[in-house]
Amino acid sequence: MLPILVEIHSLLRYVVLALLLVSLVFALVQCKQSVQGKTLKLYLFSMIAFHTQFLLGLVLYFLSPKVVFMAETMKSPVFRFFTAEHGVGMLIAFVLITLGYKRVKATKSNKSVLLFYGLALLVICASIPWAFRGLGVS
Repeated sequence: MLPILVEIHSLLRYVVLALLLVSLVFALVQCKQSVQGKTLKLYLFSMIAFHTQFLLGLVLYFLSPKVVFMAETMKSPVFRFFTAEHGVGMLIAFVLITLGYKRVKATKSNKSVLLFYGLALLVICASIPWAFRGLGVS
């Protein structure tokens, strides 16, 4: 069961990243206009996809053998990343995306998406265990 959840979590990141990038492009192109219905739905789907990814990650946080709660955790880059850095980064992104959607819904301004979703995307990219980081995952 755990390998399936990890694989789904790993694949869903590309959906989240794609939706956030498309949302940012739409917000940039329509920066001077107010948010329209279809664009607001895109922003909503981006938020829902990330919330789903976050909840799945939360389940994995408590099931994964890479997350350990000991003093030795911080000495291992892999355990430190999965126990602390990844989760905190994604929690920050969760808050930014949620605040961004709430703000764009209230103000109908694409600038809110550029700010909040843009910052969230940066945090997400910094918190993903990319293969080049040497954390033993792809």
